Amino acid sequence: MEEAIAMTITSTIDDRIANSKYVGVIVDETANITVEKMLITYLALQHKREPETVFIGNYVIPSGTAECITTKIKDVLSGRGVAMARVVGLGSDGANVMVGRKAGVAQKMRLNDCPYLVNIHCDAHRTALAVRDVSKAVREISAYVTTINNIYTYY
Repeated sequence: MEEAIAMTITSTIDDRIANSKYVGVIVDETANITVEKMLITYLALQHKREPETVFIGNYVIPSGTAECITTKIKDVLSGRGVAMARVVGLGSDGANVMVGRKAGVAQKMRLNDCPYLVNIHCDAHRTALAVRDVSKAVREISAYVTTINNIYTYY
């Protein structure tokens, strides 16, 4: 079902992908209801001189290693006709597997295929991390979060 929806959505953007001189990749790991590891993938394009972000799929991955994620990104992009040399950006959640200086996805892509790749830690993820850290420091907020989590777990 997910594949049918993704195929319908993404078939309309093939021309825009082909016409964008450079692309950025935005990825995040997810899990579906059967707890399979998934890699949700978007592309940042330039369409008629305007930036555009498009969904290109949510793909099953065998593991969450940098090697596996890098391979899946390459497979997805080549399946869409995107040469790796056109990839100039990688947006991710900032996890070590994505941004690790020695063996993260960004570094693997930069060393092997994308010499101009710029890695960006997603603002939404960064904000969530900051809020989590602040909530630990303020007793009242920490108690509130614990209460909400307990209610959620109960139901």
